[in-house]
Amino acid sequence: MPQGERRGTGVDLYDFTYDGTVSDRSLSGGLGQLTDGVEGHHNFRLDPDGWGHKGYEWVGWRNDSTDRPGSNAGFVEILFEFERVRNFTAVRFHANNMFSKDVRVFRRAVLWFSVNGVIYRDQTAVVFDYMRDTLIEFARNVIITVPNHVARFVKAQLYFDARWLMISEVRFESSTSRLFCF
Repeated sequence: MPQGERRGTGVDLYDFTYDGTVSDRSLSGGLGQLTDGVEGHHNFRLDPDGWGHKGYEWVGWRNDSTDRPGSNAGFVEILFEFERVRNFTAVRFHANNMFSKDVRVFRRAVLWFSVNGVIYRDQTAVVFDYMRDTLIEFARNVIITVPNHVARFVKAQLYFDARWLMISEVRFESSTSRLFCF
């Protein structure tokens, strides 16, 4: 996935804890803040837990950043690789919706599934359109059901609905699969 970005002078929306490879503003081969179990606070401009960075729990991308790896046609792409083939039933994204500060939940998510990481079939992709919330600015879990999608790789394309897209946690509901691949 692309590394997060700086928002103004005081808010860094980077993945500070990523333990994999960081090259050319791209993250690969590791885990970080999106899978640490910590959900971000509603107001990303505060540091209520004393992490030392405003917005620490959030990884965020700006829609008009075209020079970053993984930026394509108004979406951010994140690839998740699992140790073994799993049977997925849902994916949860904890997203910020502070629209008064030009941050919204993604307008669309497209989830692609693959056993080998090479072939992603169009007919198995899950397209989820999120209904824009213009009343409540609280962060929320967006749950996308993906019943019986067997894969080892999950590619998420999250489409912008504002200038900023911010995610603090991604959780997968799944079980190990008995599918054997040769």
